[in-house]
Amino acid sequence: MGIKTMMGIKTMINEETDWLNQEAKGKKIRGITKLDKINDLVSKELRRATKKFGPFNTPHEGWAIIREKDDELWDEVKANRLYHSCDEAIQLAAMAMRYLIDLMPDGWRPDDAGKGSRD
Repeated sequence: MGIKTMMGIKTMINEETDWLNQEAKGKKIRGITKLDKINDLVSKELRRATKKFGPFNTPHEGWAIIREKDDELWDEVKANRLYHSCDEAIQLAAMAMRYLIDLMPDGWRPDDAGKGSRD
């Protein structure tokens, strides 16, 4: 993935999370917003998993891992284990980010969504 694409994604994420930061105002964890803490946890999990397992090689592989993490989250929710479900939600979010980092085409733009294959 090119630097230009990564910067575009970062800008998009920053713009989308600005309103979340406004909503989270007052919900501080040691001087940072809850969203900042969640982003940090997801980023750490993303780095850990990528180092341990390597990048996704195909969309099918990425989907399968995301589906597995979703199932694990659902198991924790059904068991009413809030803390464990939060751990699983962080892993699920990290795998969704990993999918985009590993597989998003360099020329993809948000307005390309739903317009079919670019391959």
